[in-house]
Amino acid sequence: MKWNGWSLFFAIILFIPTEMTVNIERIIRITGLSYRMFYILDILLVILCIILFFKSICLMQEAMVRSRLTWALCLSWALYFVLMVYAMSRWFPVTRPADFPSPVLGLLLIGVLIIYPFCIIALISFLKEKAKSDEMSSLK
Repeated sequence: MKWNGWSLFFAIILFIPTEMTVNIERIIRITGLSYRMFYILDILLVILCIILFFKSICLMQEAMVRSRLTWALCLSWALYFVLMVYAMSRWFPVTRPADFPSPVLGLLLIGVLIIYPFCIIALISFLKEKAKSDEMSSLK
């Protein structure tokens, strides 16, 4: 996968849990799920996204890790994320006032959106250090 593919990958990993959390009332109303079943499904999807985030360590290629463009990944996912949120809001508009999320949820999501680039930076830093240590061990 190339740079744009990884940007889309990181955007999807954040998009799925945030949309599931923001649109809880709408999803329950449309699908007919109970709250308990929805929360179980939501927790499973969040766990899956966390696993995929850390699995990307194994998936990123060494050439990608050594590229200087990898640091741009910490912000390039935001464009895809905004486009997906916009598309979701256009395809599934809010038709009932009860479907709007609570204001506190917006504050939590702002915190997540601020922290997420630092998580990507930490992942890239780990991959770069791993590549350096592998290179040093192969020289011995």
